[in-house]
Amino acid sequence: MPIFYNAHFEQIEKPNHKPVHIRAAGYAFIEQEDSVLLMKPTWSKFFECPGGGIDPGESVIEAVIRECREETGYDVEVSDITPFTATESFYVSPSNGEFYQNYGLFFTAKLLNNIQDKTAIFEYEVDMLKWIPKKDITEDIIHPTHWKALKIILNK
Repeated sequence: MPIFYNAHFEQIEKPNHKPVHIRAAGYAFIEQEDSVLLMKPTWSKFFECPGGGIDPGESVIEAVIRECREETGYDVEVSDITPFTATESFYVSPSNGEFYQNYGLFFTAKLLNNIQDKTAIFEYEVDMLKWIPKKDITEDIIHPTHWKALKIILNK
């Protein structure tokens, strides 16, 4: 039985009667100069790459572009349609208490322009959006699942 975590990455025991939902998601590593655009969700103490779940009928690339707009206000372009890594995580949703097995695909992306539409940001999801210098991106500020992905791309 996998170990499930809450939004603060504390272990949670899954009751036997609760189902596990499969979720696919796409995330963007957006680098500009020597910084990376990261967001902190309202339900977490950790920064993450912008991105999220794939809607029915939507491609993973379309999901990354949509989620980046909703979480950052920027329009992005995925640089390479091949993800640089994939992750698997198990969590309980802070919004509905359901248990998920999440498969995340991480892509490099770039801003189409430097125009940010702050009205596009889903404020109920985003607590903070920040360009963080690569040298300051450390394990203690990044969600553990996203840290696995960031270590790969930052060490290239």
